[in-house]
Amino acid sequence: MGKIDLPAALFAAGLAIALLAYVIRNPLRFLGRFVRGLVVGGAVIWAANWLGQAHQFHVPWNPITAAILGLFGLPGALALLWLRWWLPV
Repeated sequence: MGKIDLPAALFAAGLAIALLAYVIRNPLRFLGRFVRGLVVGGAVIWAANWLGQAHQFHVPWNPITAAILGLFGLPGALALLWLRWWLPV
């Protein structure tokens, strides 16, 4: 059996730790952005419903619409408003 080279072993261990940190950190970052988007989307829906009261305009407030707003931002908001106008229920 050969002797283990200490600098190579330290480099390999550091690389493995960095890879593990990257794999763990990115899903948590995505989850954090998703939750933040849900909160912002819910606030936008609330504001749109509050402002739309005078015109009998209402966007359903549920996790799906909040997720659409949170993930897609302004284009998602415009799509929801267009769908609400196009499919009046």
